[in-house]
Amino acid sequence: VTSIDSETVLVALPDGHRLAARDDIDPVELVDEPFLATNLREGLGFFDTQLQICRDAGFEPRIISRCRHFATMMSLVAVGRGIALVPSPVSRLALHGVTYRRLETPRRSPVAIVHRRGTIAPALARYLALCRAIGHQPV
Repeated sequence: VTSIDSETVLVALPDGHRLAARDDIDPVELVDEPFLATNLREGLGFFDTQLQICRDAGFEPRIISRCRHFATMMSLVAVGRGIALVPSPVSRLALHGVTYRRLETPRRSPVAIVHRRGTIAPALARYLALCRAIGHQPV
């Protein structure tokens, strides 16, 4: 796994939600909320970030639905089915009915590339070089 960047985590809320008028949200305030989550398992990808934020706030999220795609997740948020923790680029979807808010204590989610150990294909080497050229330093 080669980490190439990280993204700020936001809370996606249905418009009109009790916390939507706030600028920043303490994750503790999400304890009783129905959560929408990614379709990955613990220890993988953004799902692990979602779990860790909730656990650091002292609770296990009550996940009511798991989605393969963030666009699907945001559609469910828009119709009031639940809330979600999402990487900041998801906010560019700008769906009607969804409000994005920052966490009081900013959290970041890693962006990484998974590849075979000890082998870097030419396309991957070019991609990593491009990441370096635009300012993302693989670690």
